[in-house]
This record gives sequence, structure tokens and C-alpha cells, in this order.
Amino acid sequence: MAIPWILISILIVLILALVLFIFFFKDHKRRAPPDYYAFFLIGLVWLAAGIIGVFRNESTFFIIGLAFALIGLAHKKEWKQNRKNWADMGKKERRITAIIMIILLIAVLAGMIVFLLFEKGVI
Repeated sequence: MAIPWILISILIVLILALVLFIFFFKDHKRRAPPDYYAFFLIGLVWLAAGIIGVFRNESTFFIIGLAFALIGLAHKKEWKQNRKNWADMGKKERRITAIIMIILLIAVLAGMIVFLLFEKGVI
């Protein structure tokens, strides 16, 4: 069965991300308020994924996306409170952000490849 190996690999990636997060931000003492604009954007993405799931009788992503979008919209006045643009970041913060984005992109691509291989019966 391929599903336990997929779950184990996801768990390993999450643990690795947690270790990297702790390593890079162990001295970081500032606690920023939630970024409600990001909540709204995450909600939109999950809503889009959830629409596909609704047609397959799987509404989990749709419900989660709706919750994120509504939380973001409820706090629309606070969207600009802690927005941070690429130009506002320091060199170290930009490098860390770029590394995280690359790792996430690789994880998404690897997940898509594994999904396609699983659907084709290769795995």
C-alpha cells in the first residue's frame, strides 16, 4: 500500500519544517498579530479546491476555505496592520522566505507526481 508511505513522508517533511522553523526563529521574540489578509487569500484558494471537492461529495476543503475567507473578511480593517512586502524585508528574512517557498513548491510538485503515479497504477 502506498498511502502509509505518503503519510509517513508528509510527516517527515512537516517535522523537518518544524526543526528549520525552530532553528531560524529561536531568537525571534516579536509576536506579530495575525495576518487576516493572508487568511482571506488562503480561504480563497481552499474555496477553489473545495468547489472541485463538492462535486465529488467531499466538502471539507470548501468548509475550511469558507471559514478562512470569512475570518479574513470579518477583520478587513486590519488587513494593512502587519502586511509585509518583499521590499520591506531584510536580506536574511528574504532568503528564509525564498527557501520556504522553494521547499513548499518542491513538496507540491512531489505530491502531484506521486498522485499521478498512484492514479496510473505505477505505485
